[in-house]
Formats: sequence, structure tokens, C-alpha cells
Amino acid sequence: MSNKIPKRPKPVKSGNLRPTRIKMARIISLLTLKKSTLAKEILTDASYWKNSISKSHWPLMNNLDSDHPDVLAEIEKIKIKGGEIIRRYNVNYGMEEEV
Repeated sequence: MSNKIPKRPKPVKSGNLRPTRIKMARIISLLTLKKSTLAKEILTDASYWKNSISKSHWPLMNNLDSDHPDVLAEIEKIKIKGGEIIRRYNVNYGMEEEV
């Protein structure tokens, strides 16, 4: 019988967009079947965020370092925009399946 204490999860780096991109992909897959105008609006916003906005920091990151404060600030703005879309999904469709 072991008395191991489970490890705490490591905190997400401030520059990591992966969890938000994974949630956005899940929202896109769940909303493709819905026909309402609200679902189509959220689907359009989520697709645009995933395909364009989430990659908009790449030129800045290529010119500067990935740990540069300007790059990290840009990534935070991108994460906030993604969080707004995730919140809109959870408020409207979160009872069916929360992301």
C-alpha cells in the first residue's frame, strides 16, 4: 500500500494557447450539427478565431523571442478573445455539454 501524494498539475505558461485551441476545436465540432442562427454565429466566430486570430502572433514571435513581453501580451489578448467565445458557448449551450 503506497501513500503517494498525487502531483499537482503544472500551471499553464502564459504563452500557451493549446488549451484554448483544443476547447475551440471541440466547440466547432459540437456546433456543426446545430442549425440555429446563434449556433452559426458562434461557429463562425470560433472558426475564425481558430484559423486566423490564434495564429496572428506568429510574425511577431518570429521577429522577437517567444518569451518577449510584447509577444506574451499579444498572446494574452488572443486568449481573452478565445475565452469570450468559449463563455458565449457555455452560456448558451453549456447545459448540453460544457467545454
